[in-house]
Amino acid sequence: MAKETFCEAEERRLKKIVNFGLPNHYKKIGIAIAVLSFLTLIILKITGVEISETLKFISKRVVLLGLLIVVLSREKVEDEMMLAIRGKALAGAFVGGAVYTLIYPAITYAAAVVMGNKTPKLVDTGDFQILWFMLFMYLLFFYLIKKNLK
Repeated sequence: MAKETFCEAEERRLKKIVNFGLPNHYKKIGIAIAVLSFLTLIILKITGVEISETLKFISKRVVLLGLLIVVLSREKVEDEMMLAIRGKALAGAFVGGAVYTLIYPAITYAAAVVMGNKTPKLVDTGDFQILWFMLFMYLLFFYLIKKNLK
């Protein structure tokens, strides 16, 4: 029996990574994690309870983790069409995220000037903002494309 060549082994590993997906029931778990963490942040903000920066940091990351679990969860029927939809949604989210990251500082600067700020500053887009936007846009594009194809 011939041994697997290096290229064949690499191709097999790459396919394993590309075709990775969590079972469909993880989608509900991811939604629950994201929503609960997001609601916790909102309720604490509304009630005026002081929370530490560490707790804010962890809560934001838990929201991102929940969204990532939803994104990585497979559909009940995962076929070639779902892979094509995922590819289109990923491309749209990536381009949208890049545009958002490039334009956001200019918009905040212009808003500060219009509002009469004497010393407006360019504000960099944070990692949470970018990841939140890209994961949310991926889910939005995925479900819009999926809905339009049915």
